[in-house]
Amino acid sequence: MGTLEPTFQFQLRAPGVPLDLKLVPGEAGTLVLAWKPNPGGEPPVAYKVYGSDEKGFTACDTEHLVNRGKGFVPTMEEYENKSHDAPHAGMIKTASNLIARVADTSLPTVGPELDHPNTNTAFYRVVAIAEGGHCSGPSDYAEVPRPFVVTQPRQTAKRGQPYHHQLRVIRSIGDLRCRPSNRSSYNAAFWDREVHTFTATSLPPGLSLDTKTGVVKGEPQRAGTFDVAVDVTDQIDKRCQACYQLIVEE
Repeated sequence: MGTLEPTFQFQLRAPGVPLDLKLVPGEAGTLVLAWKPNPGGEPPVAYKVYGSDEKGFTACDTEHLVNRGKGFVPTMEEYENKSHDAPHAGMIKTASNLIARVADTSLPTVGPELDHPNTNTAFYRVVAIAEGGHCSGPSDYAEVPRPFVVTQPRQTAKRGQPYHHQLRVIRSIGDLRCRPSNRSSYNAAFWDREVHTFTATSLPPGLSLDTKTGVVKGEPQRAGTFDVAVDVTDQIDKRCQACYQLIVEE
């Protein structure tokens, strides 16, 4: 009889997928993404945090191609009438959705002062990293309650001078998936993109609000301090209100 050769089994030393992602209120109107280490697998030494406005997005560190199907469509009728080479359709270069690599189990991800890329987005995922550099799979996503407006609590303007302020509203661009119809089961597109309508109160004389874009602009005619409130409504009648103080100087 021949001798039995010893066998070796390679095991990937990877951490478990991070658990219990949630967004909790932080300081000055921020939201902080927090999570727990997974007790399974190798202990993590760091985490990579990702953010995107796409529901169900793939965590990616580099620029990549995404087949968007027919792009952004609200109804099957519009899908069937839309060309495959329309803007935002087909294979689109898509930027990395990495926010940062961190050692802690939390990171501010929503707030007017944040300067990391891919913050102030609708959805977040986390990947754990072990000592040897092996990574877990991506976590489930945490999502920002929407509509959600990110704006500075105080703005300044000059009387009689042009003023322009874009309200930043976090919104989902939809879910890239196939939606069946009578013609086909493969109707790939971003369905359910959120659309907002804006209304304002207490704007200083000379300023107006674009109800579709949320841009406040014009030339304020009177100096003073104004408490501006803007109501935001999405296509399924979910609402929020953004308030900020506008100081119009002479």
